[in-house]
Amino acid sequence: DVRIDDDCIIGDVGQGFAYCMDVLIEERWITGTSALAMGRNAFEEALHWSRKRQIHKKPMHGLQVVRSRLIEMKAALDPMEAYSAALAVRLGRARNDKNMDLRLAADTATFKAKATEVATKCIENAQLLFGGRAFELRGPGERVQQLHSQIFGMKCAGGTYDVLMDGAAKVLLLQSSL
Repeated sequence: DVRIDDDCIIGDVGQGFAYCMDVLIEERWITGTSALAMGRNAFEEALHWSRKRQIHKKPMHGLQVVRSRLIEMKAALDPMEAYSAALAVRLGRARNDKNMDLRLAADTATFKAKATEVATKCIENAQLLFGGRAFELRGPGERVQQLHSQIFGMKCAGGTYDVLMDGAAKVLLLQSSL
């Protein structure tokens, strides 16, 4: 029951929630893309470390388990980064056409949920490759430690995994053409 003077109203009365949801579409893409950048950074740190670190006078990347973790990270990141680029094109078109729709909202929600999941897995793999050094505040594992401390916030911003996936599933069930 708050009264606001007509000259202080932004947009149409009663459309505040719709405006917020419209902005969330792009926010979720930005958050997901930022999380992927964190995952890529973790991958690059782990790759560099595996080349630098010696185990029994041999490069760490000579171990099959190390190579397996590295390629797992890359294989998860590459398609998600391509999907992010495709969503960027769709978002640009939708914003220009003033046509942010439920399908795009569902796709960006799903993207953000999966992107933060991929980034988390990459950071965890980097931690495993760095071992105890992944928790150093200074030194070789410093960046991995920072990524680890930041990813949880990325997972929560704009909606958590369960909330985003449930919302996207509702849209899927509403629109049979998905």
